[in-house]
Amino acid sequence: MTKGIENHTAIYGGMDQATLDAPYNNGAAVTESPQWLLAWSKRSRQQLDSVLDIRYGHNERNALDLFLSGKPSAPLFIFIHGGYWQKNDKSLFSFVADGLCEMGVDVVIPGYSLAPEVSLSDISKSRKEIISQYWKSSQNPGESWREW
Repeated sequence: MTKGIENHTAIYGGMDQATLDAPYNNGAAVTESPQWLLAWSKRSRQQLDSVLDIRYGHNERNALDLFLSGKPSAPLFIFIHGGYWQKNDKSLFSFVADGLCEMGVDVVIPGYSLAPEVSLSDISKSRKEIISQYWKSSQNPGESWREW
């Protein structure tokens, strides 16, 4: 059991829920991680060709960031940020686009409404909306998304 936690029932392998959850809590494992993510993402937003906060839905958080590689008809990578559907924001993960754009891949990082404000089904529908928009776009998706 986790030190300092009393009266917790072992639920698997002699471990309580807090002990089982601890290895998956990256924020606790790397306490400075929010500062690193912010710094890396700020750099990416300044250095990469990007269109930020493109609206795609009705909810406040339904906006996406587009990072363009500069390659005509580039493939598209859609990065869904982590946070167990309950936390974080697209702006923390802009750095993901760095290497992909360098390799000629455009990147979309969508924000989305979080649970419990919306259901997981609603979050999935917003992903479908983004992918549908990509397929409906012109021969140069980056340019058409700038106008979206």
